[in-house]
Amino acid sequence: LDEGCMTLGGDAMVFQGMCLSRGLGIVTAMGVAGCYPYEFRSPGGSVYYSEHNFGLLHANFAPKPAWSAYTTFVDARPVCSENLERKWRNEKGTVFCPCWRRPDGKTAGMIWRTDRNEMSTLSFTADAEISFCDHLGAQLNPLEVSKGQFRLEIGPCPIFFKGGVPVLR
Repeated sequence: LDEGCMTLGGDAMVFQGMCLSRGLGIVTAMGVAGCYPYEFRSPGGSVYYSEHNFGLLHANFAPKPAWSAYTTFVDARPVCSENLERKWRNEKGTVFCPCWRRPDGKTAGMIWRTDRNEMSTLSFTADAEISFCDHLGAQLNPLEVSKGQFRLEIGPCPIFFKGGVPVLR
């Protein structure tokens, strides 16, 4: 699969990172064996010509947010990770939660919503201490309301977790 999302600056670069994370999560959940960026580095030139704006890096090799999204995904789901046999999206197609077992034996995954932001309490089955980060790799420290239950705002930007998987209703 060839994954590409162009940027035309500012908010579009943040959107590119979000789309890349979500796209990688969906295709791996569907069992696609290989997914490659459409263009590693934007060649530069016109900001108005789409073919000059697909890369994960700028023409001068400075990273775009999509680079952080890509490296966060690869760190969360290393090569040889295996999908967990479970439903990974709700019936309405508004909540996505692909999960996998990493080569180190820990379970991990990501979650996002497509319809709105919503504060949610998620119950996790844990096999290790659970850690969270956003789609760009920034550590998150959600409130643990009781053992294995965390309060998170779920929205369009994926949240990665490692050390357990949420029980979805």
